[in-house]
Amino acid sequence: MNRSTRASLVICLIVLLFSGCSSPAPSPTQTPTPTVTPSPTPTPIPLSEIDLEPILILPGDLPAGFDAAQTRQVIPEMFLALPEAQNHINRQFERNGDGAGSVTVLLYESSNDVDEAYSTIVQGFAEPRNIEGMNVQRQLVPDLGEKAEANTMEGELLGVVLDFTDLAFTRCSALVHIRMKGTAEIVEVASYAKRLDARLSDLVCR
Repeated sequence: MNRSTRASLVICLIVLLFSGCSSPAPSPTQTPTPTVTPSPTPTPIPLSEIDLEPILILPGDLPAGFDAAQTRQVIPEMFLALPEAQNHINRQFERNGDGAGSVTVLLYESSNDVDEAYSTIVQGFAEPRNIEGMNVQRQLVPDLGEKAEANTMEGELLGVVLDFTDLAFTRCSALVHIRMKGTAEIVEVASYAKRLDARLSDLVCR
């Protein structure tokens, strides 16, 4: 075997050795799946810390002739027999400069307390009856809160003109009582109550 042939064989062996030991093609790099961190759930404001005053009465809420008056943190005596609320507020109405009822909101941690307070209030409504010169009506109010009832008295009794509406409703943790003196039109009072109900839902329904 001459030198030329031997050199050719050596070159062939080197080529075969290198081609057999070549590195494998790198596997495709896997992109790591990003970790999704859930947004933290906001902690509900305790009922005792909810500021109710800004939502009680807004422009356009009340029937014509009625205006918002003084806000009180002390509830009327008629509510003292109810379960103790964790938060409460009362705002007066006036009409032609005279007192014309009020709206009271009470917030309870316990749904049983809400139900008990509501039952106590509506049990105090006058029973429907017709007295000479006086008309008393009592009815459920649809599409308001979880339950709602109204009572109206209209007419004259012993020389005193009576013309007012009581309305109570519940919404989640809230019990609301509205008394308007000077109107026996349930639709007028219910219209305001429904606006207040919508605003309360955003605050007290957990």
